[in-house]
Amino acid sequence: MVLADEKQGFSRRFKEAMRKVRVNADSPTQVAREFNLRYHGDPVTAQAIRKWLAGKALPSQDKIRALASWLEVTPQWLRFGEAERNFQAYRRGRYV
Repeated sequence: MVLADEKQGFSRRFKEAMRKVRVNADSPTQVAREFNLRYHGDPVTAQAIRKWLAGKALPSQDKIRALASWLEVTPQWLRFGEAERNFQAYRRGRYV
């Protein structure tokens, strides 16, 4: 898979996960604010969120883990679209 395709795939899954937990993807500023409340590293900007949503950039792995936890999906599914998507099973340690 080409990197541009990976970025677009991540963008689709990111939007889908946000929609399922009722996070408004139309406001990158709001998404950044909510994400930064849950992430203990350097804060992300609304511009970074816009790039993720537009399929122009990928977040680092630590940010993907934080996003996945917030959005109740597995990090593997969010990043690659592979493997088990069931977050509850993942959290209980049944994820393989």
